[in-house]
Amino acid sequence: VIARGGEAEREAARKDLSDLLMRFGVPPGEDDWEAFHRHAASSAAGSPLIALKRAVDNMKKEWEMDSKSKAEDIAIKAKQKIARLELLTTLRRYVSMATPPKLPKESGSGDGVMPSWWVAGRDDIALVKGVLTHGFPKKDDGWTLIFRDRALFPQKSADPSKVAAQKRLKLILQAAAPPKHVQQPKQPKPVSRPPPPPPLAVAAAAGLARAAAKEAAEKEAAAAKEAAAASKAAAAAKGGTGKGGIGKGGGTGGGKVDAVSEGVGKEEMGKEGVSKE
Repeated sequence: VIARGGEAEREAARKDLSDLLMRFGVPPGEDDWEAFHRHAASSAAGSPLIALKRAVDNMKKEWEMDSKSKAEDIAIKAKQKIARLELLTTLRRYVSMATPPKLPKESGSGDGVMPSWWVAGRDDIALVKGVLTHGFPKKDDGWTLIFRDRALFPQKSADPSKVAAQKRLKLILQAAAPPKHVQQPKQPKPVSRPPPPPPLAVAAAAGLARAAAKEAAEKEAAAAKEAAAASKAAAAAKGGTGKGGIGKGGGTGGGKVDAVSEGVGKEEMGKEGVSKE
C-alpha cells in the first residue's frame, strides 16, 4: 500500500500498517496523525503523511468489504479489526469527557484485582492515556511499558497483573460506550385518504348534479301533464256515451209519435171516406 517495491515489500508494509492501526486506531486530529506517523515502521515512516492517511483510509474500506465476505474466516478477522478500531475510539471519548464516569474499585485480592495503590478515576484515566500513548498492548511487555511510565503512574509499588488491567479496561469501555439507541414504539400508519378534488372538478360535479336534477324535474312534470290529459280524455269519453243513449231513446220515441200521427191521419181519412159515402 505504501512501499514501492516488490510484492514482498508491499505485503510487509500492509502488515506494518495493520499492526499500527490495531495499536493506536485511526488518529482523530493532526497532532495524533503526527504521533501515529512517528510510531510507524520504517516502511511507512518514510512515506509522506498524506500517503499514510490515504493508505489508512483504503485499509479501513478493505476491512469493511471483507467483513461482508462469504468466506467466514475472512469476515471474522475483518470484524475483529473493526471492533478494535471502535474500542480505541471509545477510549479517546473517555479521556475527552469533562467528567469521566468514576468506577468503583474492586474489593478483595488476587490476580484479577487492581493493587491497593490504585485510585479509581485518577488511575483509570492514566491507564487509558497509557494505552493511547504506547498503543494497545499486544504482549505482556506492552502492559509493563504503560505501568512504568512515571508521567502516568508516578507513585506505585507493583504493576497490576495483565488480567486485572484488562478487566479494568473493560469496565472503562462499558462506562464510556455511548448509550444504545432506544427504539421508539412504532406508530400506527395514518389511514390514507384520497386527496380532495381540485376546485374545477368540484364545480363540474355540481353542474352535472344540477343538470340531472333539472332533467328529472322536467320528466316528472311531463309525466304529470300526460296523466292529466289522459284523465280528461277518459272523462270526455264517458260523457259522450250518456248523450248518445238519450238521443237514441228520443229517436225511438219520435218514431212512435210519427206512427201514431200517421195512424190517426189514416183513421181520419177513413172517416172522411165514410162520410162521403
